[in-house]
Amino acid sequence: MYGAIIMIPLNISFENSQGVTVLSNLFIDKYMEEANDVQIKVYLYLLRMVGSNLPTDISEISDKFNYPEKDVEKALKYWEKKELIGLGFCENRISSITIKDIAGANKAEAPKQSQMVVTESSSNQDIPMIKMDYEKEKAKYSIEDIQRIKADSEVKMLLGVAQEYFGLPNMNPNSIRSICFIYDRLDFSFELIDFLLERCVTDGKKNTMYLEQLAKFLYEKGIKDKEEAKREIDQIAPYYVPIVMDYIGVSGKAVPAQIELVRKWIMDYGFGMEVIKLACGKAAMSGYDDRFSYADKTLLDWKNHDIHTSAEAEAYMQKYKEEKAEKARKAEEVKAETKKTYGPQSTGTYQSGKSDFCTMKKRAYNVEELLKAAKVN
Repeated sequence: MYGAIIMIPLNISFENSQGVTVLSNLFIDKYMEEANDVQIKVYLYLLRMVGSNLPTDISEISDKFNYPEKDVEKALKYWEKKELIGLGFCENRISSITIKDIAGANKAEAPKQSQMVVTESSSNQDIPMIKMDYEKEKAKYSIEDIQRIKADSEVKMLLGVAQEYFGLPNMNPNSIRSICFIYDRLDFSFELIDFLLERCVTDGKKNTMYLEQLAKFLYEKGIKDKEEAKREIDQIAPYYVPIVMDYIGVSGKAVPAQIELVRKWIMDYGFGMEVIKLACGKAAMSGYDDRFSYADKTLLDWKNHDIHTSAEAEAYMQKYKEEKAEKARKAEEVKAETKKTYGPQSTGTYQSGKSDFCTMKKRAYNVEELLKAAKVN
């Protein structure tokens, strides 16, 4: 794209405008997937205005989409971090915006062939995912970024609230980073994070690990309203338990322990229903009486092996099956080699309470010779 400068009052311009908004394929291929709705709308609106040679400002964008000005500013800072725009500041307020050349920011990357990836139909997914590598994104925050976010009055209050709720003398760096990440990157409001902190206390999970699990769950569902979040979290187990009961092959009403396991699989382990269904189907075929415990052990194993999707789980199970078959094959080879070396009666194994000694041929002894030998001794 061509460069364009936005100065106070953010008048923007674009060459060769023909009544259309030009959007690079790079933006769609690389940036849209991880951006939230506020960030996408703000960036597209900037392109729309620059393409029509129309002025705009943060207040107008706020009114246009009914977003708080603070959210608009956060979206602009997000795109600055992605190097799609540049921001100028005057007295700690955004005073200018430079729309950067998106192609120039990606020159170092080799071009990729465009392809269409067919995934499971969204109508069959109980949790419509907005995917993000949380740990990778969180790790991008430098000490300077954390200090900048901590300077926000709302973040200061949230850190104080978290410290009080969790009963901590001090907030450790990881906890501070988590709250800053949820506020800045996931773009959660003060009210929503405050509610999630309260929920951590209510659920007896006074730590930011559980806070992150709740935040991830809501983010992937596209939920940022406090009341909607409350309804969704309250309905996690009751909504999904009948689905689990069906796939695991258990009839009747779920007991509290089973409901708690379903909640744990979704909230603590962070699995979507497609993965949980797969584990439940495996438990149903196992022959075990306690299928919920079997499914729990399976999901814990998958979690420990960093498995997140049903495709990864199926690949892991296939690999395990192949390794098991290979071990059985090698055992048969050893058995066959043992028989070949020591004879068919010496298998090296104990079967049916009999040993190789029992199958040995009896030797014919001369009794008189034995008696004479005994007298000599």
